[in-house]
Amino acid sequence: MSEADADRARALLSEGREALSSGNAKEAVRLLTESILLDAGPARPFAFRARAYVQLEQPNAAIRDGEAALARNPDSAAGYKWCGRAEAMRGQW
Repeated sequence: MSEADADRARALLSEGREALSSGNAKEAVRLLTESILLDAGPARPFAFRARAYVQLEQPNAAIRDGEAALARNPDSAAGYKWCGRAEAMRGQW
């Protein structure tokens, strides 16, 4: 990956976080997906996208992203948090 792509991926992650913080989960998913397409290595974009999917009440997608975050970083508290919230949405305690 080029340095320009890495910079763009980080910028998209930041924009996605801002969209999520302002309550625009759909836009956050779009931006975070673009970031992941550029650089699928870090766990953070997956964890933030899992959060967005929880807000959109899409638990299966949230679980997939939470597990992807955990695959990249087994110590990701956010990965566990959003997987747990999504499982609770599905009634799986």
